[in-house]
Amino acid sequence: MGSKVKILVQLLKEKEMKRSDFTKITNYDSAKKILERLQFAGLTESEAKGDYRDTVIWRLTEKGKKVAEMLVEVEKVIASDSNGL
Repeated sequence: MGSKVKILVQLLKEKEMKRSDFTKITNYDSAKKILERLQFAGLTESEAKGDYRDTVIWRLTEKGKKVAEMLVEVEKVIASDSNGL
């Protein structure tokens, strides 16, 4: 599963995450680029928080939630097919 998919699914589970939380999935620079691409596609949104806007919170848009839910379903289908092998 690619980093984009992992990020979408993790955001679905967590509801919102700081950018630094994504380093569990990929490195910081890659996470930043992926999140920006997902935002451009209308799947995520960000909000700067803190006195110096040093904390950025990411969450899924409604479109992003739908996509992430579909990805979870696809993962379930793949897993159930793999169990029969």
